[in-house]
Amino acid sequence: MIPSVFISSTVSDLRHVRDAVRSTVEAIGYRPVMSEYGDIGYMGGSTAEEACYKTIPECQILVLIVGKYYGSRSKANDAQTVTEMEFDEGMKHCAHIITLVDQEVLEFKKVYDDNPPEKQLSFPGMNDPAKTFAFLSRISQQPSRNAIVPFSNASEVHRILRLQFASLVYELLMAQPSKTMASLNDILSEVKTLREAMTKNSKPDVQFLAAIRFLLDDENVQLRNVVKLCCNGSIESAIPMIVENDDIEAFLSALKVKYTVDNSLDNAKAEKMQGIKNFGGFCPLPFLPIKPGEKPKVAQYAWCEPDVFVANQVAFEFYQNEYKKLKRCMMIANNSK
Repeated sequence: MIPSVFISSTVSDLRHVRDAVRSTVEAIGYRPVMSEYGDIGYMGGSTAEEACYKTIPECQILVLIVGKYYGSRSKANDAQTVTEMEFDEGMKHCAHIITLVDQEVLEFKKVYDDNPPEKQLSFPGMNDPAKTFAFLSRISQQPSRNAIVPFSNASEVHRILRLQFASLVYELLMAQPSKTMASLNDILSEVKTLREAMTKNSKPDVQFLAAIRFLLDDENVQLRNVVKLCCNGSIESAIPMIVENDDIEAFLSALKVKYTVDNSLDNAKAEKMQGIKNFGGFCPLPFLPIKPGEKPKVAQYAWCEPDVFVANQVAFEFYQNEYKKLKRCMMIANNSK
């Protein structure tokens, strides 16, 4: 089967970018789906707009392109544009979404976000900047598939999409072994615990099992990553320390990890850190929900040698909360034995 890629954007102002996306999709052997090329069927009595919405569930990937023009109102929902409606359909049905945004629009958005709402600002070429910026905020606040990739010209779109598709293939290749290994680790941990219990003629360590299950759950991947960094990749060796320590700070202190909160942490600062081994960032949703019009909060952290862990306040609060959830799971398991 050949993957189908639905290309969503306003058409008149982004035709050259849409054509660049189409040629890239065709070059890698995927099937592009675009209304202006007759890739969408209209023979069933649907309007052109409705036909697009019905076609999206048949596609595996949606490439969303956002430029300066806000777009035409949807006849199905006059509170949104056709492009916004296509994005919503993609979130419901498409496994993967790649969002490309005009670099200048993103720069305009930074200016808009840094000024008070009552200040009247104009942005060249944009017919409704406030609504375009609100749409971009909504995209970035999604719990998944929320990445936004800037582009400045059509030739750059070719390069970006090739990298994005290559990354997607890599993730798909690695995903199944990863899930299999997680399941195997879960089983092996239970076997190890039961074996130790039989050797000592004691009951299985239910707290150990609860901690293993919690940390191997993909929903808790961020805390798992921190635990693995602290314990040289071994989750099992960290659990005795988790049992003994009530919060993340005490846990790190017990492992002799120097932990600092730095709200100025960003990519540029991380690049200058000495002995950096790992740097990352994520939007901690739904832990920190975003209010309408508010910029998304990003948790950022850096792990440096020798045993130095730096995080901003958002990440610090997120890890504290996740650690407490882990401790509650262990306590519940212990009380129910």
